[in-house]
Amino acid sequence: MSYMECELLGQSYTLACPPGCEPMLRLAVQTVEDELTAIRDAGKIKTRERMAILAALNVAFRLAEQLVAPPPSPEELLEGQQTDRAMIDLMIQQIDAALPPANWPTDIPPPPPPPEPDVRSGPPADVPILTTPWMPPT
Repeated sequence: MSYMECELLGQSYTLACPPGCEPMLRLAVQTVEDELTAIRDAGKIKTRERMAILAALNVAFRLAEQLVAPPPSPEELLEGQQTDRAMIDLMIQQIDAALPPANWPTDIPPPPPPPEPDVRSGPPADVPILTTPWMPPT
């Protein structure tokens, strides 16, 4: 069992968490924090206990809605797949437009590397030389 520090409405908590479940627990903490903040910002309820109860009820209600919602119909699933396919096709077109054509010549040699600078001759004439040491501004 690992432990995770979190904060809800400015108060710190240490939560026990099974290994590998930290991302889900962080999401749960963020969901509860969002609910508590919305209730607090509405300004009608002041005690933490009442805010916690309302936040728990709001989260539980949303979960219950998801559990009793009917599964999507085959038509809805097909629509979603068609939309996904259209988005994939658009991305493929954009990638193809950005890439060189398939018949792009591959026998062109690469450009030669830049010449190695001659470190014995000093800096180029157009590079200023600092004559005083640099000091950071104070």
